[in-house]
Amino acid sequence: MEGKQKKNLIKDFNKIFNIKEESEKEPIINEKDLIGYSDPANVCMIIPLKKSFKNFLTTNFEIEEKPIPTLDYSQNSKEPNIKSKYSCEYLNILLNLTKYYHSVTFEIKPDYPLRVTTEDFIFILAPRVDND
Repeated sequence: MEGKQKKNLIKDFNKIFNIKEESEKEPIINEKDLIGYSDPANVCMIIPLKKSFKNFLTTNFEIEEKPIPTLDYSQNSKEPNIKSKYSCEYLNILLNLTKYYHSVTFEIKPDYPLRVTTEDFIFILAPRVDND
């Protein structure tokens, strides 16, 4: 069965049946086993938190595993006038991805990647760099 056909079948069967909900008790991937997947331009990274979400990514997309950057959002910035800018294209994609979740956490710091966490994944978006 092809992807488009599967999608259409799910859409049509949803008129008859309720979509199967994933178990709330699904194990989260251990922190030491977390791995990231970057886009080809290395602008964003998706870090799956559940095995089912990792399987979803690796089954449906051509992606390559990459090490996760160490980011510390707990420290206060010493330069409050620095402002981060992000790609509108990626922000729109991010907003579309997060609309399926009840809880979404945004972590942002001046001149630092944006980090968005849902129950299934962490999304890291690099700030845009101005060429002055």
